[in-house]
This record gives sequence, structure tokens and C-alpha cells, in this order.
Amino acid sequence: MHRTKRLAFCASVLLVGANIAVSQGIVIGRDDVKLMFAIGQVVTYHHDTLTTSADIGTPGGPVIWDFSGLSTQYLETRTGIAVQSTLYAAGFPQATHAQLDAALAMRLNTGSLGWATLTSPEAYYYYSIDDDLKYYGVQGSGTGFLDSSPGVPIPYSARWFGVPASVEYRFPVEFSKSWTYDYVDSLVGSATLPGFPIPLSLVMGDVYSVSCEVDAYGSLTLPGGTTREALRIKRVSTKNNSLVEAAYTIVTRNGAAVQLKVNDPSATGGTVPVSAIRWTEGVPDELVPVQLASFTATQREGSAVDLEWTTLSETNNFGFYIQTKDSEEGKFTELTGAFIPGHGTTVVPQKYSYRDNTGGAGARWYRLKQIDLDGTAHLSEPVQVNAVTAVPETAPATYVLSQNYPNPFNPSTTIRYSLPHRSHVTLRIFNALGQQVAQLIDGEVQGGQHEVKFNASGLAGGVFYYRMQARPLDATIGRESGSGAGAFVETKQLMLLR
Repeated sequence: MHRTKRLAFCASVLLVGANIAVSQGIVIGRDDVKLMFAIGQVVTYHHDTLTTSADIGTPGGPVIWDFSGLSTQYLETRTGIAVQSTLYAAGFPQATHAQLDAALAMRLNTGSLGWATLTSPEAYYYYSIDDDLKYYGVQGSGTGFLDSSPGVPIPYSARWFGVPASVEYRFPVEFSKSWTYDYVDSLVGSATLPGFPIPLSLVMGDVYSVSCEVDAYGSLTLPGGTTREALRIKRVSTKNNSLVEAAYTIVTRNGAAVQLKVNDPSATGGTVPVSAIRWTEGVPDELVPVQLASFTATQREGSAVDLEWTTLSETNNFGFYIQTKDSEEGKFTELTGAFIPGHGTTVVPQKYSYRDNTGGAGARWYRLKQIDLDGTAHLSEPVQVNAVTAVPETAPATYVLSQNYPNPFNPSTTIRYSLPHRSHVTLRIFNALGQQVAQLIDGEVQGGQHEVKFNASGLAGGVFYYRMQARPLDATIGRESGSGAGAFVETKQLMLLR
């Protein structure tokens, strides 16, 4: 059976055409989220009960979210587990993923008996991951204590769930995406007061309507100083058409996140009072057998697209399949006959290329499916091109190399540049000693605006430099124009945080 993982890489995206797609933050896919719920994966949530206000940023972007000052008053730990091995799998037939909480503690308003604290040494959360991340509910048994009788233990067994399931994410998660869902809170189970059991069956009857919007993008810094690109998801809940709660989740591709409930449901930005904060560092960056230095998709005249990628090193690399789709919501399929053999195990950088002549006009997405010798599959980030049938009518007047964003960064950043003509371009990264550590571009690029993503996962923190050299090409014969006229060279500084 093939196993699929995420392929870590430094993606270079060259967008050529009349309509240039401008990066507005990261894209979080289902494969990213599956890592958080993988069997055996431990996810630790830090609860900060002392912070009473926080800067949630503003809609749009780029935004800098600095939560390095958060503290931890208690921890919540969940471990990925196979659904079929859980105690309550039969009650959640649609679930594909589950997490075990071996120290559940939660508060419950029992109504006439007042508030209670419930604990459980074995509670399970149930989810499914397909086109959406859906949350079905949690079930467990243990001991409860009423606030009015804190010394009297009450054994219980209960299941909390929404009807239907809540839609936590709709894939792909990206800036400006929105979705809605409705649910009814439900609780079933039993509790045993001294002397007699009490059945629990609580369907509140109040319909909750939830609207979600990915309304901002930028960089997130957590305690410890780790900084990653992130998206902000605003979640507004109404009950019987009355606004009851607003919450924000600022989340990265590896699952690192800060979740906040705000006291003012109408708040949209700035520093606001908060009633609850929890944060997690997500899952560690994967160590994968193939390290990609770059992956580019460049549109040529007509509908042809040239794909090029470079590896820094390879271990047991069988080869690459090329996958494509022609709509944002579509599913990737493999191009017929598009398999490029790998180089097995090597520490020498390798270059690969493939020309796709099957595309038509409009946007198209590509990604690599790298296969190990044991059959394990790793997926790259997708790259997008906008296929057109004519050269853009306008082009920048001069060569421009822009400052990377974000800067400082960890582990990836975007470099944008503009070309007034079709040119031969090289873009290289150097360390503070002047040693080249990465080459992002080396070849012909059409005139227009472009961007390159640089991922520095394998580098130590510090100051680096990126240097672009460009020379216009003769439009008819595709070679460098003579006498050095029009040549462009510029170097800028970037900083990698660790």
C-alpha cells in the first residue's frame, strides 16, 4: 500500500501572462491537517488563563501576529488513534480520525443542579477529513463534581455532539475563503447520584448558525520565537438569530495555532478583551528523503507549460509523477506518461524538467508526487499558472527586485521581481560568508511580474543575501543581447529566525 506524506521544499512559482496571481498567504490542504491527526501524533495545547486582552490584527494582510508573550497555566494533550480501536467507534460511523484525551477536564452547566466539573481518563474526539475537516463530537466516562457539592463524586458516561457535524475547515483553506454551517447541541448519557442513577438526554433545541471566513494572512510568532506564515479564520456563532460568540484561529500549515474567544462578538481587529486563549506548536517539520530546492511552472507561448525542479539531496528516490488540475476545487490527477525517474541516493544537486502540452486557456495547478523505493509517496506544494494565448500587452518598464516578505522569516519567504523583457535570470541565496546555499532560478523567464518562494528549513538562522542577475534576450533567436546593455544586478538582505 502506498503511503502519502507532505514533501517539504522551496517552491519557486513563475506566473507569466496577462493575469498575474499575487500571493495572499499560505494555502492549507487536507494533507497538512491529516498530519495533526496521524496515528501516534501527540498534539499539546497550552491554555493561557492570565491573558485578558490580545491584538488579533486586522482583516487583510500582510499582518504580523506576535503571541510570543503568552503563558501556560495548564496543558491539554491529545494523541491520534485509529478510529476502530476506540471504545465508541460504533457511535461515530462517519469518522475517519480520532484523538485520545487521557486527562479530560471540562465544565458543564447541568441546569437545575448548577455547574459541574467532569473528568475522564479516556475520552475520544471524532473527526473526518475529506473535502472538509468535520468534528462529530467527544465521548467518555469518568467522575463529575457539582460546584454545590464538590466533595461528592458522581460517576458518569456521556457523549457530546452536534447535529449535524461542525465544519471546522473547508479545503483548501486560503485567504478570502468562507463557509457556513448549522447545528444543534446534543448530550446523551447517564450519571449516578448517591442512591440512584439519572439518565442524561439533553437536546437544547437551540439552532446555532456559524459563519467562517479566512479574513487575514501574515506571520505568526509563538512563545519561544518560532515564526511561520499563517491565516486568520474568523468564526461567528448566532443562536436563534442572536449573536452569541466570536472566535479567531490564527493557524499555520504545520498546525501551529492560537485560538481566541473575544468578549465583543462584533470586534474585527486591534487589541480586544478575550475570554479564552489556547495555543499549540503543531507537528514538527517532517524529515523527508528528498529535499527540493525549487519547483517552477512557467507558461510558454500558447498553452505549453514548462515544469522545472531541483533537489538538494535524495535518499532512495524512485522518481516523480506529475499531477495537475484545472480548477481550484478540483482534484489532482496524474498526467499520462509523466513519470521522471529519480537518482536513488545522492548528495549532488539534481535538475529535472518536463513540458506539458495538454493544457488549455485559463488557470492550471501542478504538483509533484515523489515516490520512494518502498512505495511511500510525498506530495509537493502546488504551483499555479494562468495560461493565455498571447504575450501580455504591458510589461514593467524596468527591472525590479523587491524586498522579501515576510522578513524576518521562518522557514519560508516570498521574493518578488519584475522583468521588462524576456531575460536570462539567475537568483541565488548566499550566507554571510558569501557561500551559495541555494539557487532558485537559472534560465529564461518571460517579461512580467513573478514571485519565488524560498524555504530555508535545512539552514541555521542568521543573515542571508539574495542576488538577482538578469540580461535581456534577443526576441528572435533567444540568446543574450550583446555589449552588456540592459544587464541588471541587485542584492538584498534577508534574515532567517530560529
